[in-house]
Amino acid sequence: MDVKNPSQKPNLTPCKNRNLKIPQYSALPRQRALILAAVLVSWCAIVFGANTAQSAPPYPIGVWGQFGVGHDIDPGVVANLGIVGIGVSVDWQDVNTAPGVYDFSGLDAKLAEAKAAGFQYLSVAVTDSSSQTPQWLLDSLPPDQIIALIDPASSHDTFCQPIITALPWNPTFHQARLDLIAAMGARYTNDPAIVAVNMASFANHNTQDWNIQDTIGTIVCPRCPQPPPTLCGTIVVDQPAQWLAAGWTEPTMLEIGKEMCDAAAAAFPNQNIKLPIGGLDITYLAFSGGTFTTLCRDIENYVYGNASLRIPPRPYANRFYMQRNTVDANWGDGTQYDTYTPGFDSDRYIKYMIRAHAAPLPPWTTPRQSGLQMVSAANLGDTTNCRQGGGTNGPCGPTCDPVCVMQASLDIATTYNTAFIEIWAQDDVDPLFYNMIRAATIAMGGTPRGRSTPTPTPSPSADLNVTVTDTGAVAGARDDYTIVVANDGPSSVTGAVIRDTFSSNFTGVTFTASQNGGASGFTQNGTGNINDTVTMPVGSTITYIASGTIPSSASGTLSNTATVTAPNGVTDPNPGNNSATDTSRITLQADLNVTITDNKTSYRPGQRDTYTIVVWNFGPSNVTGARITDNFPSVFTGVTFTATQTGGASGFTASGTGNIGDTVTMPAGSRITYTASETISTSASGPLSNTATVTAPNGVTDPVPNNNSATDTDAQRR
Repeated sequence: MDVKNPSQKPNLTPCKNRNLKIPQYSALPRQRALILAAVLVSWCAIVFGANTAQSAPPYPIGVWGQFGVGHDIDPGVVANLGIVGIGVSVDWQDVNTAPGVYDFSGLDAKLAEAKAAGFQYLSVAVTDSSSQTPQWLLDSLPPDQIIALIDPASSHDTFCQPIITALPWNPTFHQARLDLIAAMGARYTNDPAIVAVNMASFANHNTQDWNIQDTIGTIVCPRCPQPPPTLCGTIVVDQPAQWLAAGWTEPTMLEIGKEMCDAAAAAFPNQNIKLPIGGLDITYLAFSGGTFTTLCRDIENYVYGNASLRIPPRPYANRFYMQRNTVDANWGDGTQYDTYTPGFDSDRYIKYMIRAHAAPLPPWTTPRQSGLQMVSAANLGDTTNCRQGGGTNGPCGPTCDPVCVMQASLDIATTYNTAFIEIWAQDDVDPLFYNMIRAATIAMGGTPRGRSTPTPTPSPSADLNVTVTDTGAVAGARDDYTIVVANDGPSSVTGAVIRDTFSSNFTGVTFTASQNGGASGFTQNGTGNINDTVTMPVGSTITYIASGTIPSSASGTLSNTATVTAPNGVTDPNPGNNSATDTSRITLQADLNVTITDNKTSYRPGQRDTYTIVVWNFGPSNVTGARITDNFPSVFTGVTFTATQTGGASGFTASGTGNIGDTVTMPAGSRITYTASETISTSASGPLSNTATVTAPNGVTDPVPNNNSATDTDAQRR
């Protein structure tokens, strides 16, 4: 496919080829070919068969939870009886390990565990967003078929990193997604517990909806420097312009979307299918041929039909449920859209779409054919700028009290009359929300899994861990320690104690501290030892940068130990990482320097001459065993010298005759000054040079070795 002609349809084999002999699949493994053949038969029935509505299984009404991360289901979500079903997902890169090769063992295990825990209704998804695209697939694409988009979300692990994203209209990439849909359907459509799937959407980074990354403006990344691939400083981006330059057009995306919807309907004839919609939240004039919002409207017309445009509904229309992934507590009463005249303001139009399909409003006739998903976890409070609370001016105010935010969000689902609202894994395990979730399911017309009974609060558990590293220990120099404390969960903690008692060889200590993920209670700026009692939500970190000076006389090793201790009542499953020690060998570094002058530029044979030789240790370390030498020219006779010091130098010859050859001790900042007098022989002729040197002892590095020797040269006076 020529990306310079983005409106060209992807190179997919048409269904009219009834014998299903697909040339480009002729070398595929037998299993993959059989999957594709079976799905194409269903696909052809959809495209060319009678336009009759397909039967749909009931979509359980109420609040849906999430299986959560990790391999084991959280007991907290099992105890939350108000949840009618849970979503189970797996990443594309983990399932599709090579071209035509699928490993469903991880997803199978999660589904089995969810069923064993008593969940009768499950929703399945493969997270196929750009950060989960298999590497083998990205590697197979030419450079002009991928773009790098900076992740603007500070809550992501990949914040400020370039996410390599395939162009959705690339035929290889698009076909790989259709293959994935087919393989998933062949494996799971006959499982009666799976009532819904999320397999028909374009994929943004770290999400799944009919949208693409569309950040315009500046992204304030962490301060420089940062380890690759993380960018640092303020980054200016225009991601819509990147898409347009790569060939994005609405007609191209719409064609791809139609094929994905048809493929999902064919692969999953026994399931409801989510249709997650997105929208452009800004005005971008370059999208003259269509915006993300109009793309959502057009895919809506394709699936559900539009009588005014003479577009018939697809046979599977009654199995598709519109879903919006960004409901927050500020959405307001959904009935306001019963009298709304649709425009193309993305925010209001998308809310209208949800209400219109849920109410329903003409021309749609199937009630409750839409759902919602919370944009963030209520338990994050104000750590994401009150995102779930609708902003700092939302109904729960700038503190974003989690109980208020959860209740306000659940109430919205009732006023919009949606079939379901999905909450986040952090929230579905919180006992504070159990009763309100059960009440919300009942208010929506659903049936909780059981009567709410007091559930013992599970013993909180938190894997607290600490690391400590330094920049290198040099006697007499500054050293910086980076101490990072993290809570890897699964529970938040209040009252954890962080301590770091610094070595006596680390003096004048000052430190700063910053956090990610909502941690609080730490000392942001301090001096001396660290001793903080902190609150750390799951996934949060506190980073200390401690700076101090190592004495110039220090030697041996420098050790520093930081610890984090869980509060009473909290179990740490991995206590071995509650303490970390950094040990560095103290190295010696000294800038030894010598100068020599007789304060003149010429000499006369037979005259007296006097040299001043000054040796410095500019540090930062003390040195013992430095060697100072001056082997005077043979034409000098009767050489005598004296030496003095400042700064504590020792070992030099205070007065002597002949050449200078001292082995000395020089603290950082000390100086030795030699004054040497002699008579120049009457036989001297030509230039007269005298060289003095200072040499660092073994084990001491001199960072500026070119000043370890100095020469004074005088011309003979005629």
